[in-house]
Amino acid sequence: MIAQIPGTTEDWYVSFNRKTGINSGTPEGGNQVLVHKRPSGLGYGESTLMAKLSIGNTYSGTDAPPLQITVNAINLSANPAFASVTIGSVVTPVPTPVVTPAPTPVPVPPTPSHTHVWGVNSSDRIYYRAGFSGSWTRIGGALKQVSVSGDGNHVWGVNSNDQIYYRAGFSGSWTRIGGGLKQVSVSGDGNHVWGVNSNDQIYYRAGFSGSWTRIGGALKQVSV
Repeated sequence: MIAQIPGTTEDWYVSFNRKTGINSGTPEGGNQVLVHKRPSGLGYGESTLMAKLSIGNTYSGTDAPPLQITVNAINLSANPAFASVTIGSVVTPVPTPVVTPAPTPVPVPPTPSHTHVWGVNSSDRIYYRAGFSGSWTRIGGALKQVSVSGDGNHVWGVNSNDQIYYRAGFSGSWTRIGGGLKQVSVSGDGNHVWGVNSNDQIYYRAGFSGSWTRIGGALKQVSV
């Protein structure tokens, strides 16, 4: 068996050199797959032996034809004996790109709620402090009780007459809110306000823009 691989300037040939019959005395490459080359053209010509391949061998490289030749099997027990050969294009493996994972973003901690402290003294004077490291600042007005949201942007309080006041944080100003409560409490986000009046009746309000709604029950103090 001979397979020809035509080339531009050289032709390549693949053959199974069965060592039997009139070829039983072959001194080289017996029962192997041989790879030859010769100058392109018709008729007889001198060829050059390039490789002798056994089972599992592959021939390719700079001196090789533009194809890769691999011996898959050689069966000498079959009648006639044969060699299984794969002739295929040389495929240059493309390296798998290395994907660099995006860096994990460093979480930015929220502004701690303890940086806004409000309080009142026994004379109903109002004071503000920017957390533990701050210092007390007197705030205008008079309240007997005060409550502040976690971000410090919503401050609620009641005075000695149970009048309700709201302030948009340290930089805001007091706004009178309708109703009467003896104690008020605002949620961390400022969107929920609860309070009780002098009769221990409970009221709820959806933030500054809401309106008071009576809630069933009776409490002398509430917290949210």
